[in-house]
Amino acid sequence: MAKTVAFDLDGTLIGTDSAQTWLQFLMRESVPEAGQSFHTCRQIMLGYETGVMDMQAYMQAWMAPIRGKRPEQLRPLLEVFVEQWIAPAIFTDGLRQLELHHKQGDQVLLISASPTLIVGPIARLLGVEHLIGIDVALQDGVLTDCSISPFSFREGKVEKIKKWLAYRNLSDLDVAYSDSINDVPMLSFATQGVCINPDPGLAALAANRAWPTLVWQATSGAVRQPDSSPG
Repeated sequence: MAKTVAFDLDGTLIGTDSAQTWLQFLMRESVPEAGQSFHTCRQIMLGYETGVMDMQAYMQAWMAPIRGKRPEQLRPLLEVFVEQWIAPAIFTDGLRQLELHHKQGDQVLLISASPTLIVGPIARLLGVEHLIGIDVALQDGVLTDCSISPFSFREGKVEKIKKWLAYRNLSDLDVAYSDSINDVPMLSFATQGVCINPDPGLAALAANRAWPTLVWQATSGAVRQPDSSPG
């Protein structure tokens, strides 16, 4: 019987934080404000382990280098970013697990606390149709720095998943995969939680919850890990 499955992205399917890596990429491309955004976002992320990360402030800083642009203007940059910076960081075992779920006819959802602007192209690279990230508002067709709540972060992921399930007339999430303590709500909501390369907090909890723990490796050694992932 087909299952409904949710994968976290950063630290779960790829060995890097895609949002921070994007800012590093923009710095390499000499995009104005990218360096300041990277350092501001890194400071905001210091609170992620306690779940008090200010996602609105993070997104406002993250959007600074691309605010005022039309989404289509970013496509050439996104193509290079995904091919050169994300593809080498993909976990080979993660790809195999995705392939297995697809062969079984499972409904697969990629859900991330990273912005949809980058989650979308990464999902396409991974061959995943359904995705949820953090969206930003458009004004007159251009990007603003105002992100749209509820955010797909901590309990917000469960809220987003419930809406996704309801839209497809599905009732249960059968399996959820994550590396982060911030995704305990999602792992608990699923019939079966699976921990991938878990952070220390999640590793300790996994032992008590009897959640399977797996170690996945990157496709190549060229993995950029600027910060821990917020989940």
